[in-house]
Amino acid sequence: MTCVFRKELMKQGKHISTYICIVMILLFIVFEFVMALRSYEHFMAVYNSHTVPSGTQVRLQNSAKAILESFTSPLVPANAPTWSLAIAAAVGPIVSCIVGAIIVGNEYRFGTQRLLLTVGPTRSSIWAAKVLTLFTFIIIFLVSACIVGVISIYIIRMSHSIPNGSPLVIGSPLAETLAAIASLFLWGVTGMMVTILTKSTMFGAIAGIVWPYIESLALDQLPIRQVLPLYNQKSLLSHAFAQIGQNGPVAFTMPMQPAGVVQSATITCIYIILFLLLSLSVYRRQSVQ
Repeated sequence: MTCVFRKELMKQGKHISTYICIVMILLFIVFEFVMALRSYEHFMAVYNSHTVPSGTQVRLQNSAKAILESFTSPLVPANAPTWSLAIAAAVGPIVSCIVGAIIVGNEYRFGTQRLLLTVGPTRSSIWAAKVLTLFTFIIIFLVSACIVGVISIYIIRMSHSIPNGSPLVIGSPLAETLAAIASLFLWGVTGMMVTILTKSTMFGAIAGIVWPYIESLALDQLPIRQVLPLYNQKSLLSHAFAQIGQNGPVAFTMPMQPAGVVQSATITCIYIILFLLLSLSVYRRQSVQ
């Protein structure tokens, strides 16, 4: 399977869509940090303005330290990896769903599935190599996000005068990393599964957009949301990045009443395993085109 995985990884590395998706999200991370800088500058302009009403000025003075910490926290180099992971976990599922669809969709699109099977590997080996390729992409994507985030913060601090804020009190870096990986992997596997079921890369790619839209608008107020993937995935992120809250450049909207950490983690893992098993079962039995 190692040989198959290497070929799948090289094939995905040559796909222009992979680079486009990664670059778009990395640029979005840079944009979010720039917006955090603009928010800080706006706060300082209001705070130093003589036109601010006296009551507002007094309130700002009484809570200046806490407010200043909230605006400078995203711009502290030690906090950059946490913020970058949070942003990547928030908007990355769309990208991972597209990449997951492309990884398995190439064989359907170009009709190379029969040729791939004739060279020796079993369908299970091919499927496992594709899943491992998706996981590798997610790891590379998250590492790239952290690197870009740190570089962005250092460039911003070199070009602007920003006071040193306090590092975040991080509960568990491992929990943050695992939550980010699980969020991306869930929707990447979803893209793979839908592509295998429909034999269409397009349907697999849009699954990461259509289902969150349906769940957010049509099912969000129903009791059934407690067992749905998007609600539990976002609940998991809200626990993993609890020290960030809804401030700063965090792109995801936390549920008003998130599920417990055990429930959200368990249900997210159940969906991942279920989608993996379903895609494997269908892939092994599909007729070769």
